[in-house]
Amino acid sequence: MLVLLLFFGCVLGACGHSPEPSASVAHASTPRIGYLADRESTAMIRESFLIKLQELGYVRGRSVEVDFWVEEQDHGTPLAAAEAMLASGAHLIVAESPQMVRTAMTATQTTPIVMLRTPLAVESGLVHSRARPGGNVTGVSRPTYAPKHLELLKEALPHVTRVAVPVYGSGAVEWPALQDAAVRLGVEVVRIDDPWARGIDVDAVLEEAVRQGCDALLPLGGSQADTTHRSLARLSTRYGLPSIFGRVQFAEGGGLLAFGGVATDQAGRAAVFVDRILRGSKAGELPLEEPTSYSLTVNLDTANQLGLTLPPSILGRATRLIGGPAAPAAPFAG
Repeated sequence: MLVLLLFFGCVLGACGHSPEPSASVAHASTPRIGYLADRESTAMIRESFLIKLQELGYVRGRSVEVDFWVEEQDHGTPLAAAEAMLASGAHLIVAESPQMVRTAMTATQTTPIVMLRTPLAVESGLVHSRARPGGNVTGVSRPTYAPKHLELLKEALPHVTRVAVPVYGSGAVEWPALQDAAVRLGVEVVRIDDPWARGIDVDAVLEEAVRQGCDALLPLGGSQADTTHRSLARLSTRYGLPSIFGRVQFAEGGGLLAFGGVATDQAGRAAVFVDRILRGSKAGELPLEEPTSYSLTVNLDTANQLGLTLPPSILGRATRLIGGPAAPAAPFAG
């Protein structure tokens, strides 16, 4: 009887999840994945990655090992974490954010790297082309949101004619596309060049924007500027400047609008890249993908503080209205 129970238990267990990829396809041992996440990562993003992996037949702790390192939660530096992952036999590294991609690239030029929440991978020199990245990096890379952000600002606030654009770090590669959009929309964009390098704090940036007659704020910059963006979102209302950002948490922190790709979906796509690589595909030969789903968050409390009435065309498309009628929580945008 015990033998029969064990037999049926094994059969039911095998039917309880998708067939696991054969380890012999690409590796003789259990695949090991390293995962580097910046401070803006969330548990939901990482869980979405694991869920998709399991759908593909990889069960953590059984048919795959996944080692996470999260900035400001785990000890050490990103580079030390990446090197430790490689030393422990990682078959590939998932890198969440441009900073983590560059860290992984510093640690290895051969082990495959899968990126997500990473803007403009070609323009910033992470890969050679979208169709054929080359090297050892592939994954999900978003286009610039800057033109769309300007369009949304102009649609939400038709009176806007002059927009302050603090440019931080990697945000410089998005400037040309923003300029083209500004010409098309009849808006003047005022560039405030790398305040970090000039030692200008957030209050000084906002004071300069007001001094130059700007009536809205559109910061540019990668994940390394996130701390500054949080401060800009929090303080912009004090200076009478409606603002737009690429991530939901900045609208939650006081910005008027946030528009960006849904990061949990990107995590799922990253898992698909992992599967293809573990099955034998070369990272450098897998075309990059763009996010396929986006979220728009509107902070009605901020609109009220600024004395603004937003049009139905904006409110009707919002994934989330902060301070308005109850609405589903917005997906994390990145």
